[in-house]
Amino acid sequence: MGAGQFQIYVIALSQNNDQLDIFHCALLKQKHFDKKNLYVVGVAKDKGEAYQLVGKMLADTLAAGMEGDIKGYLLKTAGQA
Repeated sequence: MGAGQFQIYVIALSQNNDQLDIFHCALLKQKHFDKKNLYVVGVAKDKGEAYQLVGKMLADTLAAGMEGDIKGYLLKTAGQA
């Protein structure tokens, strides 16, 4: 129907030197937004839940002994799936 979601946030691997990007889903509808290289690692119902998911990802990364390298951990575990 083309109706947007008002509170959905996307967590994606950063395309630069950062670990992750958290952004509102409305950015996906903008023409200039690079969706082709987007690697989504989480979807949250609001910004607070997005931060909680990132915290969980960080805890999993630390438990795996990867010293806070969330991006590397997610890429490594995705390769094992």
